[in-house]
Amino acid sequence: MIKGFSKFATIALAVSSMLFVCSCGSYENSILNTYDKAENGDNNAYEYVYEFNDISFNMSSNSEYTCVESNKDGIYGLKKTSSEGHTNYSFLSLKNDDTKPKETFIGSGNYDFEKVIMGSDGCFYVIRTFYPEKSAVQETGSDNSLSKTGTRRLVKYSSSGDELWKTFLLDSDKNANSRNIAYLKNKGILIYTKTGFSFYDENTGKGKFLEIEDNGNVHNDRILITGQDGKVFVFETDSEWNYVIYEFDVKKMTLKNKKDAPDGVYTSSYLFTGISYDFYYVDNECVYGFNFGDKSVDKICSFIDSGFYIDNTVMFNEISPGNFRIIASYNEDTGKIYSMTKKEKNTDDKTVITIGTAFTDENIKKRIIDFNQNNDKYMIKIKEYSDGGYSSYYSVYKSMNEDIESGNAPDILVLNSYSSIDSYISRGFLEPLDSYLKEDTEIQKNDYLHNITELQKRNGKTYMIIPFFSVDTCAVSKNHLDGTSVSLQNYRNICNKHNIKIQYMLGDVHFEGIDDFYTTSGFDFIDFENNTCDFENYKFVNLLIYLREIKKLEDNKGPRIGQDSYRNENALLLPYFITSFEDYKIIKDGYFGEDIVFNGYPSIDGGSSYINPWMMFAISSSSNNKEIAWEFIRYFLLDEYQYSIDWGFPVNEKALDIMMDASCHEKYYIDENGHKIITKSKTTIGDRIYSIKSLNKKEATELKSFIIKINKLRHQDTELIGIISETATHFYNEEITAERASTLIQHRVEEYLRKE
Repeated sequence: MIKGFSKFATIALAVSSMLFVCSCGSYENSILNTYDKAENGDNNAYEYVYEFNDISFNMSSNSEYTCVESNKDGIYGLKKTSSEGHTNYSFLSLKNDDTKPKETFIGSGNYDFEKVIMGSDGCFYVIRTFYPEKSAVQETGSDNSLSKTGTRRLVKYSSSGDELWKTFLLDSDKNANSRNIAYLKNKGILIYTKTGFSFYDENTGKGKFLEIEDNGNVHNDRILITGQDGKVFVFETDSEWNYVIYEFDVKKMTLKNKKDAPDGVYTSSYLFTGISYDFYYVDNECVYGFNFGDKSVDKICSFIDSGFYIDNTVMFNEISPGNFRIIASYNEDTGKIYSMTKKEKNTDDKTVITIGTAFTDENIKKRIIDFNQNNDKYMIKIKEYSDGGYSSYYSVYKSMNEDIESGNAPDILVLNSYSSIDSYISRGFLEPLDSYLKEDTEIQKNDYLHNITELQKRNGKTYMIIPFFSVDTCAVSKNHLDGTSVSLQNYRNICNKHNIKIQYMLGDVHFEGIDDFYTTSGFDFIDFENNTCDFENYKFVNLLIYLREIKKLEDNKGPRIGQDSYRNENALLLPYFITSFEDYKIIKDGYFGEDIVFNGYPSIDGGSSYINPWMMFAISSSSNNKEIAWEFIRYFLLDEYQYSIDWGFPVNEKALDIMMDASCHEKYYIDENGHKIITKSKTTIGDRIYSIKSLNKKEATELKSFIIKINKLRHQDTELIGIISETATHFYNEEITAERASTLIQHRVEEYLRKE
């Protein structure tokens, strides 16, 4: 379940997709692009600088926060806290002068709440659905899907949570998604659905459908927004896809004063109401202000110049003229609340430290904010290479390479398995970190995983730090190996022995996904440190033969096998990214139903498993601020970060041991009443729903022992993959022999490595 904030609905963000896919948001639609930077940007940058301070709002990590809105008094929304079989709903309000929210319990169990709006005297209104069967609550999913088994009402609550009245929704509303609701001062509640507008009296709850003559909303994207002064505005796109704004006429109960939104304002999701301005428009780079009817916007704040970074703005609230609170959400599915005040001009300009990334992890962004807030002399700014519109890691790192080779390297580099690490090191682009590590007493007192420490080195020197990682491997039933391992030499014999077809050796592999085998088994034939390769080895020929079997299966439209194939002994090896200790139970009990071992991918001398470094930090050898760069990256080896990792594995051994020990106990959290609530995780394997159990001590120890022995770093070079794939295709199409293909690959890869 999502545990963060959302303005109009819960935002679903998957961590794994963020890590696999290049973050390519280039802000092409940003209003910033409409400014002439020479006149409005660089020369007057300080005019748009604000100071951001975390107000330390303590959010429960086991709760969802939805329908977040604001008024002149502060921010409010709904909070949903769930555990196995039990759900509580609360109305949460945070006043402008407070740092601790007021929480008002409003329901549990068979109820679901989808919209909330505040009225007068602290009263609030919620659309509430009651489900006769408790399980039906889980079927609602989101505001976009309605369950017909529930009864929907509009409910008015007092400030203390007492139910004042409830009323059935009109026929026009009860079976339609509520796009938004608004409070009409001293009158009642306005609800908009795709069927139109409805009004409910604030004293009695009596409702009526409003016969509003309306030729707008051609794209079905209309949204209501309530201003700080109580005015209600309607936003939508017209037939020409221009964004337009209406004011709602409370006396006549109709729309009036249609105005075009300023150029560059193209979605209501980034719109918030204010005091100094009617509206603020917030993207990931800037804040802009404008009034109803304005043709253009005023630039208020540059997040970049302020050293502030954000994935999404959930709420932007002006608590007094020129003073704001902003709820910034990050990809980790939680949000943080910051105060935002105009920074007094400082005569001492800060030295800028650049950090170059292909994607910016949410922890990096929060670390930058913290660093910038607590440093009077230096400011870290991101150079996100994916902002150039590049569509792949290869193109992103190619752009980074160009900067590095031209002497414009960022001070700090955030790398991953796609990076040309060995090329950077051999050409002297990365600074050795050994002296920093040796002199850092806080780091020296900790024990870090020896295998990870060694993988960070080249020729005995440490050039990067890996703060967390996952494991890329293949599991196999212990009964199938008899003490051996599956390799590129013996895989046929082992498959034949257990009556497993060669093409199903690694389960239901599709030919379009075989690049994964080039970066695992295939790259084992490359010595990246010394830029040599051995593709004419007959074991690589065996890899090509296996991959051709997969293509033949698809060409002949052969039968596919499902995820139960390991239990049914139709497949041998299960490829798996291990990111937690509970993955051991998923693999062992969920997929195999018997004892397993981690063989790894069939490789030269047996099986190969890999450390997958999702994030690596390095310092440019050309940086003039190496000490400050180290001060930034060292944080990711310290306890505060290492003990907070909950996806992937920490490199601090004690933090890993704590994670291991926790995997042997039931998961739980302490609710608002101090009660211990047990939680359970489930996953779907084939047609089965598997309830994940805790590991026993032996299982947890076995997984740790396996992890700390892995001595290979996963390397993913897109251009190399292309070379191998393109050449091997001639063999898969039966145009040349496997031996000829391996010779051609050898020559082409040798030429590529010489360039490196």
